[in-house]
Amino acid sequence: MDLGTSVELMWGLGLAEYEATLLQSLAGDEYQLRNWPLSALPNPADMQGESPALAWISADAWDGLPAEHRTALQEWDAPLRILILDEKATDLCYEDVAEQGFLTTIRCPLRREAVQDVLFRAREIRTMYTDVISMTKEILLERELLARKTDQLQFLNRILTRASESLDPRTIMNRAREDMDMLFPVQAVQALFWRETAAGPEAELYLSPGLSAESRRHWCAYLLEQAAPIIGREVRSYTIVPLETRSQGQEGDIGGPQPAAVVAMPLRTGLTPFGLLALSSKEPVSLARDQVQTITAAVQHLALALKNALLYREVQTMADFDGLTRIHNRQSFDRRLREELARHKRYQQPISLLMLDLDHFKRINDSFGHEAGDMVLRELGRILSESMRETDIAARYGGEEFVVILPHTDESNAHTLAQRLRAAICGKIFHFHGQTFQVTVSIGISSIDAASVDLDTNLVREADQALYLAKRNGRNMVCRQADEDSLQAAGN
Repeated sequence: MDLGTSVELMWGLGLAEYEATLLQSLAGDEYQLRNWPLSALPNPADMQGESPALAWISADAWDGLPAEHRTALQEWDAPLRILILDEKATDLCYEDVAEQGFLTTIRCPLRREAVQDVLFRAREIRTMYTDVISMTKEILLERELLARKTDQLQFLNRILTRASESLDPRTIMNRAREDMDMLFPVQAVQALFWRETAAGPEAELYLSPGLSAESRRHWCAYLLEQAAPIIGREVRSYTIVPLETRSQGQEGDIGGPQPAAVVAMPLRTGLTPFGLLALSSKEPVSLARDQVQTITAAVQHLALALKNALLYREVQTMADFDGLTRIHNRQSFDRRLREELARHKRYQQPISLLMLDLDHFKRINDSFGHEAGDMVLRELGRILSESMRETDIAARYGGEEFVVILPHTDESNAHTLAQRLRAAICGKIFHFHGQTFQVTVSIGISSIDAASVDLDTNLVREADQALYLAKRNGRNMVCRQADEDSLQAAGN
């Protein structure tokens, strides 16, 4: 309240009529006095209805107040209270006055200098009180801002730490969903990453697990549409990578994207964009300014972690995968075979191996050129990849030879799969510079059954021997070592 420019209300409690008139005159026009006689003192409802700046209370009225009235006045912190002593009253010490909740005392008869001095002190206290309140509010605001900044730093530190702990994009995104849920209810985190090739941008779409075919189609369209302005052109070539590991709290089919409930942000390293991150919620998202800033900073951290994960995967792919066929190379195959054999010994589960060799592959290179040969090898790699289960491992063993590790697979099931592969390859028609041709493949099988205790079994050697048997007996066939006797009998 501005004491210098407005008329302030004062109360008198138990003042004689002449005292009230004199006090009003001595206080001046800046104040208006309302006097409550002893017979009609204010009740709690009156105290709540008005907020006087000062309350002048005669000592006789104070001493005669009922206990409940006195307690109510002592607990009422709206006005500053002044105790008016009569001429014969003894002086009270400051501690007694302050203990009873009074600012000061003033003695009758009332004089202008004394009243004005009380009013001046009251103004100073009120001004100081207002300043203290204002400073307190500023301190509390600064503390709140500091606390929010601290929370933001802790949140960003959590994002950065957890994102840096993994080099798997799927793990990083699942953890990001859990962490972002601290800012707003995040239902799913999905992403699109692209890389430039001679044929145009190629993209990978990381989609939530459990999406229905229709939801997946809508999310693909949405992510591609959002990415097009960032890339500068449409993406026509893409693959879908399911986020197979469902994180805690993540649901199944979340449905298609609702634009108002999705926060889509580009992923950049420096000024170069390489992807798009989509945070989706069940309800429309409304973010405060500081939340937007925090999410933007978090996405920048995630962008660096995801870029590193993609680069690591690319390096790992170059080390573990054949550059032409895009399946595992010989080095990766050797390592994975050792792992699967160790797992077989530990859990006593069957394991099989297929060894494939293209028949008369040299004729293809001689007749159509090495480009045609490369096309055949790439296609064989694609057929193997699309025919395998997730647990199977297909690899290029060398030249036109390929191998497939089949964990948890006995010889009978391995033979069925091998025949299916042979038929698929044999039925493929290749087109090259206006010419068409077909190829065949010979396949050898070796297996270790679940109950085997023979630790000296060499799957590769036995599969190679079975493959040699298929080659020797006419090619375009599947053989096991056990077939040797029956084939010799048929030949005789």
